[in-house]
Amino acid sequence: MEVGFRTYAPNLGFQEGYGIESLNERQRRRALWYDIYLMLSMTIECGYRKYETMDQYSWTTEVLVKQFEKLN
Repeated sequence: MEVGFRTYAPNLGFQEGYGIESLNERQRRRALWYDIYLMLSMTIECGYRKYETMDQYSWTTEVLVKQFEKLN
C-alpha cells in the first residue's frame, strides 16, 4: 500500500525509483483498490475529526466515484 502507487494521481518519479516505468494490469487493479481504501478512510475521518470545512469530504467522495467507475 505504498502511497506512491496511486491510480488517481500517478507519481512517475516514485515509480522510477522502484525501477517501474508503468504499472501492469494487476498492479493497476491492486492500486485501484488501495485508492478506494484510502479514500474511504479519509472520507470517514472528516466526521470524527470535526474538520472546519467539508473540502476533504467533497474531494474524497469525488475520487471514490471515479475509482469505482474504473472497476467495471
